[in-house]
Amino acid sequence: MKTPLRRIAASVGVAGLLAACGGGEAPGGAAVTIDTLPGGRVVVHNPEPAAPDAGVERWTLRERVRIGSLDGEGADVFGQVVAVEIGADSSIYVLDGQAEEVRIFGPDGAFLRTLGRSGEGPGELSRPAGMALDMRGRLWVLNWSNARYTAYDPSTGEVVKEGRRPASFVEFPWPGGVDREGRIVDVGLADDGDVALLQVDSAFIARDTLRLPPESDEYRITMSQDERMMMSMSDPFAPRQAWAPHAFGGIVVGNGGDYAIHRVGFTGDTTLTMVVDRPPVAVPSTEADSALAAFEELMGAMEGIRPSRDPRVPPHKPAHGALHVDGDGRTWVQVTTDGGAAWDVLGPDGLLIATVDLPPGLTQGPSAVRGGRAAVGLRTGGFPTVVLYDIVPGGDGG
Repeated sequence: MKTPLRRIAASVGVAGLLAACGGGEAPGGAAVTIDTLPGGRVVVHNPEPAAPDAGVERWTLRERVRIGSLDGEGADVFGQVVAVEIGADSSIYVLDGQAEEVRIFGPDGAFLRTLGRSGEGPGELSRPAGMALDMRGRLWVLNWSNARYTAYDPSTGEVVKEGRRPASFVEFPWPGGVDREGRIVDVGLADDGDVALLQVDSAFIARDTLRLPPESDEYRITMSQDERMMMSMSDPFAPRQAWAPHAFGGIVVGNGGDYAIHRVGFTGDTTLTMVVDRPPVAVPSTEADSALAAFEELMGAMEGIRPSRDPRVPPHKPAHGALHVDGDGRTWVQVTTDGGAAWDVLGPDGLLIATVDLPPGLTQGPSAVRGGRAAVGLRTGGFPTVVLYDIVPGGDGG
């Protein structure tokens, strides 16, 4: 069944919109179509956000605080920013993979306390791969080399729960998380060695497994030495699969080749598909030439390694990049525009709420979003930095 919707103009501020939007009707003016397929999947088709009558909100980022120093002995000197989270009070959690600890800063950037320390004992961390806050405010850290999950009370630093991890495989940074039911979404390997997602219950048992859709080999280049495959890489600007845990359970996933983001449960059923009619963005010849030159330089430095073919640059950049789902079920989508980069914000019902214009130089997706604020881990000036932004109404590009 196909249902047309008319967007309704939103008059609340960004913080209020983040708290209230995402169900029923979209803010704006152009028609959205919603199809309910025979199997029950809902397909929400959003028109081009830049169309004059689209009525999609335009937001922008205002820098609130920047944490990071090149040298010194302060807590703001990071070795490796692995993950960033935002607390309910807008405090900033930074997982430093080199120091193997979590540092907490206030909304003003003042250092507050440290969680964990390097080691193998209870509550200690070894090669931590990522972290996530749960609905009770506990901070979970994937304690990889110690093969466990460790949960802290951020207000005291106390270890409140710890359990054995049912997987050995890991991705850096960890793309997993904790849903509203307290279940951990993790990455592991299926019996045949393929990557699979695990849904881990409160007893640290993997109750459900979900296989990601297979990625296409169309853009893959294999590297061989003496007829033995050594590694593989993708063509420059090739679309890549992206996924993120969903706060309400399951995941969201897209293949990057088209702008269709799917919500998939651990039953394997796709319940929602979110489509946005963004026009494709061409790969400029200067960027294509630069990418091909970098490939040639790489091959020149890898003596004896031969590629299966020369790289091919597709005519267009990927339709979307990384995905992030906030605690209220909104999906933040990294996109490339003719003006640079932006984030699209899709509500839990699939309706496009807003487009966020990014400051110059910021091209990646958000590391964390909460309460009208977004945090991003960057490397600026040759050293790791974390920036907390206010998300404010208004925008002038993208």
